[in-house]
Amino acid sequence: MCLNEVKGVDTRMKDKSVKKSWSVAVYLAIFICGVLILPAKKIKAEPTSSSHWLITEEGFHLRVLDDTTTLETEIVANMEAEIVAYSGDSTCPIIPTEYVEETKVTNGENINPDFGHTIRKDIYKIVGIGEKAFYDRDRLTGIIIPHSVRYIGNQAFYDCDNLTDIRIPYSVTDIGDYTFSSCDKLASVTLPNGITRIGNEVFQGCYLLKDVVIPDSVTSIGDYAFWACGLTSVTIPDSVMSIGSKAFGALPLTNVMLPVNVSSIDANPFAECSSLREIFVDENNEYYLSENGVLYDKAKTILIGYPGDKEGAVKIPDGVVEIGNSAFYGCGSFEDITIPGSVLKIGDEAFYGTSFSDVLVDENNEFYTLENGILYDRAKTTLIVCPTAKTGVIMIPDSV
Repeated sequence: MCLNEVKGVDTRMKDKSVKKSWSVAVYLAIFICGVLILPAKKIKAEPTSSSHWLITEEGFHLRVLDDTTTLETEIVANMEAEIVAYSGDSTCPIIPTEYVEETKVTNGENINPDFGHTIRKDIYKIVGIGEKAFYDRDRLTGIIIPHSVRYIGNQAFYDCDNLTDIRIPYSVTDIGDYTFSSCDKLASVTLPNGITRIGNEVFQGCYLLKDVVIPDSVTSIGDYAFWACGLTSVTIPDSVMSIGSKAFGALPLTNVMLPVNVSSIDANPFAECSSLREIFVDENNEYYLSENGVLYDKAKTILIGYPGDKEGAVKIPDGVVEIGNSAFYGCGSFEDITIPGSVLKIGDEAFYGTSFSDVLVDENNEFYTLENGILYDRAKTTLIVCPTAKTGVIMIPDSV
């Protein structure tokens, strides 16, 4: 041990007897206290190579969110952290509200005079579940999330094949993209009243999920959010203002109501709902309307979504200038479709997965035409629909 200065006595003194007496005094003091003066020592979990990453005894990997370094003289330091991975063995882990790391402090003003050291506590409040934190954890059947958590990141529980149910606490206000996507056995989810956004593909492919209550606090529902779930009915609350592409697609719905405050819709949110007979819109909605169960914008110039189980021939009304993206996506089979002269644009995947016995186009339409019963754009560079009634050899023009 190297002592540069002890009560003003210069250790460089050449008097050997003085040096010897001071050495005896120092070692005697150490023996009496029963404590060696050592560098700070971790009592609980050891950090990884970075001082801002920790692993708890339960197997939760934490990333510290506060980019600050506390002085060793501080007794308590409060910080925030998110879970970024899990390496534990539990099939239903309990996430703690906080993680406390204790450290022996041997210098500074707060040394305990009786023991020669004090204990500093670094308290890490768990405020989030980070991106891919439980990604592809096949052994996971459930999880307990504390009320300290404010958000759940992208793909946090992606492809957890055996996850059956989850309760999300009221403290969570944001659920990221793909969070529970491809959780094949997920049958029960409780969404908190306070969440404002349901991200893209959050419950995509959760086939056993037959009932979800969307809270009144939700304002935005992302692309494919509930695609191919088991929902047989859905209630979209009045708080929702935007709905993403195919958000409720490939569901066994028979009817659905679009609420009053929806002002933004991407491609047909009800694509490939093959049992859907009618789409209703609140009569006070200022942006969209329904006519004969078909979804249009308020001016009825854009056909947005056509019910997959609507019977009879399809006759698009005069005045419609655009058939929206995925408007007839996965609708099955129809007798025929008539496209009026007013249509200027047919969107991407407008007729994907849908077949017609015959296609008719108004002869005055300047943007689309028929050749041998097949629908093309006017320049014949794009083949749009080929009727199922067509038989024999089909010759596609070189210009396509």
